[in-house]
Amino acid sequence: PIQTLSDFKDAVTSVITTENGIIASSVDGYVRVYDLRSGRLHSDDLKDPVTCVRLTEDGKAYLATCLQGTIRLVDLKSGQLLKEYVGHKHS
Repeated sequence: PIQTLSDFKDAVTSVITTENGIIASSVDGYVRVYDLRSGRLHSDDLKDPVTCVRLTEDGKAYLATCLQGTIRLVDLKSGQLLKEYVGHKHS
């Protein structure tokens, strides 16, 4: 392998590539942003198992779906939570 990413504590649920790196989500609750040019890693702790991550069309943020039923919009550079969407829960 060219590079091994071994920072995950549980199953990796999705991996996407960007122009400069890799964004990966995991059941451990983290979204990890790898900058392959600089060799830096930024980890966002979403506190809930993450099932999928997708980059926004403008490439400035990502959407992460979490196991408990939320979708979170997070700024890619700062890791700041921009918006949280909560779905309907059956009772």
